[in-house]
Amino acid sequence: MQQERNLQHQFRMIGLMMKISADKKLESLGLTIEQGLAIRYIDGHEEGGLSQKDLENTFNRKGSSISSLVNNLEKKALVVRKADPKDDRRKLLRVTPAGKELVGAFEQYFEEFEHTLLNGFTADEANLLFRFLERIEANINEDKITFDRRR
Repeated sequence: MQQERNLQHQFRMIGLMMKISADKKLESLGLTIEQGLAIRYIDGHEEGGLSQKDLENTFNRKGSSISSLVNNLEKKALVVRKADPKDDRRKLLRVTPAGKELVGAFEQYFEEFEHTLLNGFTADEANLLFRFLERIEANINEDKITFDRRR
């Protein structure tokens, strides 16, 4: 029996396969894919001052999930929370030197994985794929707004 084409299933399976593959690779560094992506993001955006709230918005996750993620990175001495010089109540996230070493170690992995994902695609096909995925993301965001207004 042939399964009908279903985008939701396809995206879910691709996401799961990507997570399993990345978790295996990052396991040797003591990280999960979520932790790796978060520390990479913090490292790339800490100059302007990055808070946990910024991570919540960027990763579209609940505050408790981000808090747990940051707590785990802090326990591993990969990030620290520092008081914002402009507002003592606000804590900014910084990557420690040990964290920066890890980012360097897995940065190449993320680049290689991106190449693996696009293996066999021409540059035009890859650009088209990105445009299609951006449209899907916009459709989902538009649908979310519509759904939220129904309440």
